[in-house]
Amino acid sequence: MQAEGKPVTVRNLMIQTELPRATVEQWLEDLQSGADLVPKAEPKKKPAEEPSKGAKVKDKKRDDDESIFSRASALKDEVVGDVVKSQLGFEGKDAKATGNDKKSIATGAVLGLIFPPAAFAYAAPIVEGVIASVIYLAIAIGVQKIPIIGGLLGIYVVLALNLLGAAMGLAYAFRYNRNGKRMPLLPKSKSDDSNDE
Repeated sequence: MQAEGKPVTVRNLMIQTELPRATVEQWLEDLQSGADLVPKAEPKKKPAEEPSKGAKVKDKKRDDDESIFSRASALKDEVVGDVVKSQLGFEGKDAKATGNDKKSIATGAVLGLIFPPAAFAYAAPIVEGVIASVIYLAIAIGVQKIPIIGGLLGIYVVLALNLLGAAMGLAYAFRYNRNGKRMPLLPKSKSDDSNDE
């Protein structure tokens, strides 16, 4: 201020520094006594700026509730995910098929669309594949034997069976890649597991 030619007065210092009058007066006293100009007191916050104790407690409680709910939600997702995976027959990540062991999902779907028994032989468990193939052939041939409408009806039935076979071939290939081995589409029931033991 002295370099700019402004007089060092209480009012000018208050305007320049935006500090309260008591601090400025203390500075001037220190200046006259030769002490360093170090502010003695910080300006106090206005009461409106400081949150009340009740608001702090509410904010903390809300944060705690949100963290508890987020932890509970994450735990629920993890547990439910593990249960669903175990029910679907998915094993751990180590059991996944790798490299040359993988079955092509597209190949499974195309084989199922053209001739479902080929898709079953590609990725389905042997017993399940044989049973599904016998059922497919029995229905496809049996419909053809119906008098008068058998030929026309047979086309639609075989088309529907082939679409179903494409979906099953895709699903079998997917299950094979997830588990590293041929897996049934439907999970085993608990009674089957107890009989196996």
